Amino acid sequence: MEKLMECPKCHHRVETPYRYSVRAWRRLRCPNCKAKLELVYSHAPLLLAQLGIMSSGFFLPAMRIFGFRPGLFWIGFASGILISSLIAIAVLWLWENRHPKLRVSEERKPEIILNLN
Repeated sequence: MEKLMECPKCHHRVETPYRYSVRAWRRLRCPNCKAKLELVYSHAPLLLAQLGIMSSGFFLPAMRIFGFRPGLFWIGFASGILISSLIAIAVLWLWENRHPKLRVSEERKPEIILNLN
């Protein structure tokens, strides 16, 4: 067991398994209220990646369309935006791996029910 997290339903401390142990995450339940728990995935690193790639990837072509020929400064500026966004993505990804959030998972019902009566 890796860390103690709070159950979102009863606020009791729950021991979370190792991040990449899929079987242990499937069996994770709160010992107090018996609620089945799962990880909450954040989309912030994905959105930041798109923002960084779009801002650096479209910056130089947009300047050429408007008739501005970029010099060495603007090429460095665009690559600096790309590198800083990649560093921010790595920091957010590491932060998310170190501090997972839990939510109560919903019981999934089968889509097709076979009734033989």
